[in-house]
Amino acid sequence: MNSGPDGLRPMFLFGFLGVFVISQMHGPGLARSTRWVLVAVYLGAAIAVYSTRSLTELDEIVRIPLIECLVVAVLAVLTWLGLRGFHLLRRPEQQREPTETR
Repeated sequence: MNSGPDGLRPMFLFGFLGVFVISQMHGPGLARSTRWVLVAVYLGAAIAVYSTRSLTELDEIVRIPLIECLVVAVLAVLTWLGLRGFHLLRRPEQQREPTETR
């Protein structure tokens, strides 16, 4: 990873910064203009770094945010399936008529 300009450092740096720009910078309540400045700085820095490497490798910065979103989607589906299965297992128990207690 530390193999100089041809290493994976830019991919991870701009990939995880991309995750921040896409999803996390909206939480702290930054002004709209501040968010646009962050996006512009992010894109400018990515283009500047990748212009020294190769602009055809610019797609590397999309991989980590895309993988992050896919992992979240898979976890959401697995959680939903688990909750649905738990609900289906508990349903017959809840449909029994309650016994009278005096």
